[in-house]
Order: sequence, then structure tokens, then C-alpha cells
Amino acid sequence: MYPSVYYTVGMGYRRMNITLPEPLAKRLDKVANKSAFIARAVAGRMAALEKAEFRRRLIQDYREAANDPEFLKDERQFILEGDSVIGDGLEKEDW
Repeated sequence: MYPSVYYTVGMGYRRMNITLPEPLAKRLDKVANKSAFIARAVAGRMAALEKAEFRRRLIQDYREAANDPEFLKDERQFILEGDSVIGDGLEKEDW
């Protein structure tokens, strides 16, 4: 499923010439608005690549942090103390 792509008034457009394999070009011939179709496809693929890169960096950062003694100390404290570390906000209420 492709993400929604919204074009606003004043958004710049740029003409591009692309080369496609013949079988794919024939399939695209059946599409009424080729530019919008291609824009949605490219936006969807770009979003997927950006999400994969974000996930890769998140995993890398977590692995690096897992070897950091300060991170491990804070993580242990959170696990042992649970909500008291971050607070649930209930202690401030006048019940």
C-alpha cells in the first residue's frame, strides 16, 4: 500500500524523462494519470527505504548503548523501580 501523496497549490513540479523496460511501460500505458501514479509509487518506495534506514540506525544505536555502562545502569534502575523512575503522575493528584 502506498502512502497518501498530497500535492498543494504552488508545489513545484519538474519534468523528468525516464526509461522503463518495455513490459512495464506497456502496463503503465493502461494507467490514466501516469505522473500521479509514478509519484505515488516513488513516494511509497522512498518512505519504505527511509523507514528501513531509520530501523537500521535504531538497532545500531541500541547495540552501541547496550555496551555503555551508564546506559546499563539506568536500564537496570528502570527495570527494578518501574514506574517510580518515570512517575505515573498520580502522586500529584489530590485524591
